[in-house]
Amino acid sequence: MYPPKTSYSSEVHVDVVEKELAGLAGALVSAYVHIPFCNMKCNFCSLLTLPGGSDPTVSVYIDNLKREIVNFGARFQRAKPVVSVLYFGGGTPALLPERQLAEVLEQLQLAVDTTQLLSCSVEFSPDVVDEVTTGAWRRHGFNRASLGVQTFNDALLKTMGRRHTATHARAAIGNLANAGYEDINVDLIFGFPGQTAQVWGDDLRAVVASEATHCTFHPLSVRPKVALERKAISPTSAVASLEDRHGQAIGHFQEAGWTQTSAISFSRLSIPNPIESAEAAGQPTIGFGAGSRSYYPSVHTSTVPYATRTPFGAVLRRYYESVSAGRLPIASEVLLDAEERLRRILILQMHHGRIPKSMLSGLDSDIDDSLSTIMEGMLVEGYFVQRESDYLLTTAGSIKAAEMGLSLSSASVKRSLATVE
Repeated sequence: MYPPKTSYSSEVHVDVVEKELAGLAGALVSAYVHIPFCNMKCNFCSLLTLPGGSDPTVSVYIDNLKREIVNFGARFQRAKPVVSVLYFGGGTPALLPERQLAEVLEQLQLAVDTTQLLSCSVEFSPDVVDEVTTGAWRRHGFNRASLGVQTFNDALLKTMGRRHTATHARAAIGNLANAGYEDINVDLIFGFPGQTAQVWGDDLRAVVASEATHCTFHPLSVRPKVALERKAISPTSAVASLEDRHGQAIGHFQEAGWTQTSAISFSRLSIPNPIESAEAAGQPTIGFGAGSRSYYPSVHTSTVPYATRTPFGAVLRRYYESVSAGRLPIASEVLLDAEERLRRILILQMHHGRIPKSMLSGLDSDIDDSLSTIMEGMLVEGYFVQRESDYLLTTAGSIKAAEMGLSLSSASVKRSLATVE
């Protein structure tokens, strides 16, 4: 996500945030709700999660989450923000008991306008999928499920520290389909040592053969302090190998007749990820819960102090204190001027496969010239093809998307990334 976490500062401009919030009255927005609880911490996971949360811990968190939503809604006495996309992530939000889910949704419906919801998404892990759980979320209006399969290879699942097996994953997809979810996304990871072209191909074939309607495939990223780093396990070392796996996935889904919806995703139904599409269109995102981020036009905020390495327990305590005091639970932020807003939308549009030419004009001439020069270079490399009004991403461009995103980043973002390398 642009700007990246490395650009965030602990200096918070509450006045800027409040001005952005005031502008949300009656505006179309997305909403993200962070539920941090998991059955276990996966070996590759660097997210803010709390494995094995006890009932009292969960209850305290949900009580504070509801209070944060109430505090947010109190700002809007007339027109409320209109939520078109709702996403529950984590963690494994599907672990949330139905009673507490209903309580959170009740507060959301009071705080914002949910009458125009188009997509309600929830993240599942295959080991928690059963008829009771899938049915509960479906009854409450959730029509999209994202399933963290990662691989259908049992040996690799053990290396990843996952609890489920390939059999569990296949059964979970069928269960979600039977429950009536309209869009079922399967998350896969490529780049694990030992993941040969044959193993990766088996994963891709398993998705196409299943009732999944969407697949998102991520390269393995081993961040500091995660279990894989402690075990000295790193992604496939050769960049060419990672690019080969990426290209293999694109080719496989193209041959299967699926539609590419981003540099790393395909859809059987030609439906893009709704929350990512809304962001690429410039729609603000409101984040709720410890571990969430909010994206407003001129400022991005987080409940996590990214400038320092902070244990999740400390993040939770700070979140609870802020919510109880009626304050915005912001621990860090990054301000976006006109140039950064343009670069962000360009990068998001690029990842979704299309950059309108009209976006590359209208700012300071030096910026226009710089971006135009970068785009010309990408055309020469074959990462885009040029149409009358658009630049369209090619297969080679999809594979190089992360590198291209860095090229389109501002000098200050590049400096922030260099400080952590």
